[in-house]
Amino acid sequence: MTNNIDLLRATIEPLDQIRDRIITTRAQVGARVRGIDNAIEQMGRANVFNAELSSSIEDADVIQVVSDIAKEETVLRASLGASNKLVQPTLLDFLR
Repeated sequence: MTNNIDLLRATIEPLDQIRDRIITTRAQVGARVRGIDNAIEQMGRANVFNAELSSSIEDADVIQVVSDIAKEETVLRASLGASNKLVQPTLLDFLR
């Protein structure tokens, strides 16, 4: 009877180790699947965002966009003109 108990213990220990490895592997696979699911979900959200952005760009009012660009250009030119007048180098600055 004692031999049977020792034999059972000797058999159970490797089985416990195998079970532990299976549990660890299942946890690793579960974490990877979870990461893949999260990536798929993020890609889905990005696709929706990109579709909305594309729609808003395509639906833009061309006249309004051109008008806004013209205003920005006018402001830029005025700023450049003002900064040119403020920072004009003189002949003495040039000769230094």
